[in-house]
Amino acid sequence: MQEINYSAFKIYFGHEMKRLGLNRGDICQLLEMSRPTLNTRLMNPSTLQVKEIKTLKDKGFILPIELLEN
Repeated sequence: MQEINYSAFKIYFGHEMKRLGLNRGDICQLLEMSRPTLNTRLMNPSTLQVKEIKTLKDKGFILPIELLEN
């Protein structure tokens, strides 16, 4: 069941990136992290830090809290 949640978050995150015209490289630069770190965060969204979530929201991301929980 948890894998479904992680997949749902990763899919949703991809839709948000597309909506905002961003790619993973843009997100890595915005969050000042490497691609492997971003991939880890997408596979386990509960590891996203408050600062990272705030940065994404400031950029226009809509992140439902239900997708961030375990």
